[in-house]
Amino acid sequence: MPKLAKSISYNEICVASRIIVDQASKTGQIPSQITVNSKNITLDDYLYAATKTTVNLANNKKIDITTNNPQKPTNPPTTTATGTLYKTYSNGIGYLQAAQNIKNFMETNHRSPNYTSTVIGKINYPSLIYAYARIINFYNTYKRLPNYVTIKKVDIIKTRVKVLVYNGYDASSNCVNGIKYCLNTYKLDSVTFNYGTSTVINSNILASYDVLVMPGGDSGYSYLHNPNISAAAIKSFVANGGGYVGFCAGAYAAAEAVDGYYSSWALANVRCKAVEYIGNLTISITSAGNKILDCSGIQTVSHYRGAVMYATSTVTVLATYADNKTGYKGYIASVADTYGSGRVILCGPHPELDPTNPKMVVRMIAWVAKAI
Repeated sequence: MPKLAKSISYNEICVASRIIVDQASKTGQIPSQITVNSKNITLDDYLYAATKTTVNLANNKKIDITTNNPQKPTNPPTTTATGTLYKTYSNGIGYLQAAQNIKNFMETNHRSPNYTSTVIGKINYPSLIYAYARIINFYNTYKRLPNYVTIKKVDIIKTRVKVLVYNGYDASSNCVNGIKYCLNTYKLDSVTFNYGTSTVINSNILASYDVLVMPGGDSGYSYLHNPNISAAAIKSFVANGGGYVGFCAGAYAAAEAVDGYYSSWALANVRCKAVEYIGNLTISITSAGNKILDCSGIQTVSHYRGAVMYATSTVTVLATYADNKTGYKGYIASVADTYGSGRVILCGPHPELDPTNPKMVVRMIAWVAKAI
């Protein structure tokens, strides 16, 4: 489901500013997300709120800011202009005009800019966030905007996600290798992935990881009856905050049931239809899928007798089958759900196989890890 607009109070903006400044002062890095009053504030929420607040403070206004869930920048540079940036210039852009430009850009494009141009040069995304946090901090101390701000280069703290990929006898080595390839190939700015494999899934092994990925394999039935895979351990792991991604057989095993065949682990509120189609097909990405997967429109993916799903309760549909090659056009191809405190994504097709979509695979894993 699309996220609702987020209201951030002036006091919450001030607290978030202090958190950012304190972290950057100690480590040279800003946090990838800020939590204030149990409210998760993304860097993009913050950048919009901070620049709009800076403009408001120039007019002596201290008001709450509503963000509309802006997205991340597309390709922020790693380099940035540094030096003294004054509030205003007669012949160039100072930090006050830059704040207005950033606010306008985000309202028009619904995402953060990669950088903003100023009289001293192009200031990149993380350095902008740090600069406006310091501006707001200054205002709270001295009750006025500073005459200038010193632009410094900072980075974003990366969230480390530990991923376990099952590679037992009934898992497809092609699928396992495809998942590894995706994790090695596609990079998220604020996330790093460390992955391992195991032929055994139990509570002791899962305790060292954030996400379990069950790849395609012989069948969901095989996973359900494999003595080396503990269903109780998987359910406990996810219920207590872990992430689960299941492709093909991994989706069959984690649904409620496969109609006419067997009951499954019920990690997501969907049931499956078993199909025989093997080959490429098309899926249609939903608006919710676009937010999580950062993909849109019609995507061509590999399919090998993968799950066709339908919801039994409220779920977040990421993609549907766009053609009738499975016999179930319009049914769910990929779905996101929660199980206890954890997150689950099930995917019938194989975005980890040719034609590979590393971004889709990696963002699935990052989402269930709560890293995006």
